[in-house]
Amino acid sequence: MYQVYNNTLTITVNDWCKAGLTYHQFNHDAKEGYLSIHRRGYRGDTLIDVKSIKRPDRLQKIESTYGKINEKPGSSSLFEVKIDTEARAFFLRQTKPDGTPLGLDLIEKYVNRASLFNSVKKALEKSK
Repeated sequence: MYQVYNNTLTITVNDWCKAGLTYHQFNHDAKEGYLSIHRRGYRGDTLIDVKSIKRPDRLQKIESTYGKINEKPGSSSLFEVKIDTEARAFFLRQTKPDGTPLGLDLIEKYVNRASLFNSVKKALEKSK
């Protein structure tokens, strides 16, 4: 199964073996420079950079088991935060009980919170 580790698409050595490749093939490819090890691990948890696999037959086996590798990754974030202009206008109109306007730091804090909540709401609606 593909994993993203430090913005790099990786698989473990265990995944390599589950795809029908052998541990001996992994060792040979690593020694000969046909793949890059992204992070060393223990008991098959070593991470292999999938894009660094140079042998087409090995890459084909992995793709047939776990699916095609996207050349261009999709959106890196679940949701995108956009500043809520309606919330900014609302808080600019608000005043304290003594009639003075709210401080700019307080307005910025409230607008950021409102923008974040609206973005989370949209992301949850998209995921349903």
